[in-house]
Amino acid sequence: MNEEKKRLVPKPSNLDLPERFIFKVRRDAPFFKNRSWKFYDVNGDLTGTAKVPDNQIICDDCNLLMISAIIDLIIYMDLEGKAYIEKADCKECIEKYYSSLPVINRIKCRTCSNKIEKFKNKISEKEFLISSMCQDCQDYVFEKGKKEEFEDNFSQHDADRREMDEKFTHLDGD
Repeated sequence: MNEEKKRLVPKPSNLDLPERFIFKVRRDAPFFKNRSWKFYDVNGDLTGTAKVPDNQIICDDCNLLMISAIIDLIIYMDLEGKAYIEKADCKECIEKYYSSLPVINRIKCRTCSNKIEKFKNKISEKEFLISSMCQDCQDYVFEKGKKEEFEDNFSQHDADRREMDEKFTHLDGD
């Protein structure tokens, strides 16, 4: 990261944070908005800038586009207790280079308040960005909900059919 450090958060006085750690954030976090790339020549002089699209997050180690709903940031604490973003890395680079660092995950499901860990597919990750629901809650709402909705509709349909049968039964007897 260049000399322009981005301050993340002041160190909370009641939390003993390590010097470096992995911090999990949503990809729509405010510090991924209104960013720009800065280009420097071999002497370190700024030669230009370019606006970065808000949804474009690149791994700082392997330069791959990260598309996951949760982004791993490497954070370091300065001597004054301020936290700074060192880099954003993909899951593969985190495992390869930073697996020994402690992980802080404060991203919680809005439905059940459990920590968000992983998703079974990209559709679930996109749904998380919309609803902030963990995989378990998504499964319950969308999969069980569909089954219950089907059962409710079938039960109603079955009741309607029985009611219609009763209405028309007397016509058969006449």
